[in-house]
Amino acid sequence: MIYESTKNKNHKEKGRLRGLEIVKLGSIAKTKQGDYFFEVIKINPIDTGVEVFVKAWTGSSPKVIYKDIGDEIGRFVRKDIVRTIPANTKIGFGDGTIEIERFKFHNPPITIQDPEGDIVLDYITTQGEAKQYRQREDPRASLLYHIERATNCSSLQMFDNSKIVLGKEGHTVSTFNSVAGANSPVDAQLTKSGADWNAVHDATDSDSVNVSGADIAMCTARPTMIQRSIFLFDTSSIGSDDISIVTWQAKEGGGSIKYNDNDGEAYVNIYISAPANNDNVVVGDYDSFGTTGQAVAKRLENLDAGIFNVWTFTQTGRDNIVTDGITKLGGREGHDAEDIPATGENAFTMFTADSSDDPILTVTHEAAAVAGGGGHQLLTLGVG
Repeated sequence: MIYESTKNKNHKEKGRLRGLEIVKLGSIAKTKQGDYFFEVIKINPIDTGVEVFVKAWTGSSPKVIYKDIGDEIGRFVRKDIVRTIPANTKIGFGDGTIEIERFKFHNPPITIQDPEGDIVLDYITTQGEAKQYRQREDPRASLLYHIERATNCSSLQMFDNSKIVLGKEGHTVSTFNSVAGANSPVDAQLTKSGADWNAVHDATDSDSVNVSGADIAMCTARPTMIQRSIFLFDTSSIGSDDISIVTWQAKEGGGSIKYNDNDGEAYVNIYISAPANNDNVVVGDYDSFGTTGQAVAKRLENLDAGIFNVWTFTQTGRDNIVTDGITKLGGREGHDAEDIPATGENAFTMFTADSSDDPILTVTHEAAAVAGGGGHQLLTLGVG
């Protein structure tokens, strides 16, 4: 199987080889996937995966487009309805005129979760519970699943069919997928315990680092324990393009969503991290996090288990995407970020296991406009 033969390779080689397997699909006729229908027109190889050209339709229910609104430090304020696309309607991307969206998937998964699958992962959650995740190798099903994920992440630039120009190509959704283990770009969890809040919050080093767990804490805040996470993405393919939308998407890993405090600081957000290395995380990286939220925060009480939760970046977050190298991000709980002592447990865990359910970063970007001409818009979706 391609999955087994590539799982220990670096993200570029893994992406190239898995991409070549996906290219063999050629095209996919109009197919229902989640709340959408997709038709894959063509698939081309790229250095680290594939680019896919897609037409999309809403399903049997209208598609409501929402936008999260935050305050000056990124705390969630409200969710606004932007527009509603009728059921069974072709989707116009970008400014509504684009019929064929281009998605780029970097280091693309080729598996899909399957309770009867023959790829078996036994793991221990952050709460100490033994769990099993099963998947099967299925490039077609995995590709459609990731097109759905990427489409959801780019929904702010989705419209009905009233302005579509037939045959017009536009956005590209590229996925940067997580790289399991101590490889570049790395993901990790750092844990610090101590006698009191100041001892754990103000420490320079963590007690431990987890770079191999399938269920890792995106963030935890307790009176005597804090967990922070680091997740890196190779976003160098964006180059000189202008960025318009960035989102980050993660699925709860089976460990916990807890909000014992349920106060104004019981939220989760994305922050800049600065680990010393791109291929490993050490205890000394514990104090490398910024305190400015890069996205509109998610209140812990509003996060959902078993589905993907999406963080939408602010202008500050969009400006901090590194377009010629590695974007270094991390997760913190609100009490930790604002240095307000927690009185109970507040936590969110995420699934990271070289699977179709790993976190992804999405970046919508387009070639900078030049005098006398227009830019070409590109949406890049990535997993850490």
